[in-house]
Amino acid sequence: MDDTSAITIRDMLRIGTWNLNIETGIYTLDKVTCEVLGIPYDTVVRRGDNSPYNKPDATTFLIEDGIEKLLETGEHFDQELEFKTPEGAVIWLHVIATRKLENEKCTAIAGIIQDITKTKQTQETFLRHNQLLKFAEHKAKLGHWNWDANSDTLMCSENMTYIVGVPADAPVPLSVLIDKVHPEDREFVRKQIAHNIKSKQYQSFNHRMVMPDGRVRIIKVSGDAILDDDGNLTNILGISQDITSYKTIEAELTKKK
Repeated sequence: MDDTSAITIRDMLRIGTWNLNIETGIYTLDKVTCEVLGIPYDTVVRRGDNSPYNKPDATTFLIEDGIEKLLETGEHFDQELEFKTPEGAVIWLHVIATRKLENEKCTAIAGIIQDITKTKQTQETFLRHNQLLKFAEHKAKLGHWNWDANSDTLMCSENMTYIVGVPADAPVPLSVLIDKVHPEDREFVRKQIAHNIKSKQYQSFNHRMVMPDGRVRIIKVSGDAILDDDGNLTNILGISQDITSYKTIEAELTKKK
């Protein structure tokens, strides 16, 4: 790969290079770095002076602390940092740096930056959607889960773990969930699950569940079977919803009629 090709790829990936001269304290920034930061190419940036771009106090601390550690111990600098261009646009940069030694003395720091703003925005959008999902699940008294055929375990959403009273962020054996089902409904639930697995289709069903505080709730279970290319069942994606209040209202209406 020639130098022209390398430069083109760096431009496409928004990757720039920079150097810090320890003696003069002056940063040398390439064109991509200046474009990402939104500053003219001939801008002189000196360590410790007011920057031509704004950055939060947290970013300033991470930079200074990281450089000091790099100078003293050689610990590589590797951070995702928030900046703000002179026009006020918020950008995120992945900054990596290493020191250059001459006669065991650090004379310069060389680094690269990559504009990861779009990636950060995607992550933030995902987090917002995840928060909305949690809120919706909480209000609807439901949780979602993923049953894995190989391990016979379920990964449950946060609200699902609350509904059924199991630890969060850990696979839950199917047998543990069945043990929480009302004793009079366990055999029915086992047969229903076995039927769904054998047929490779999921039929919804209701069952009673004994909560950690001793209350009995009515749970509606729905799901979709996931098959591989050979038609083998690999996963079941499902939803469990506490429908006790609906069933209570339904019973009262039936009684009144």
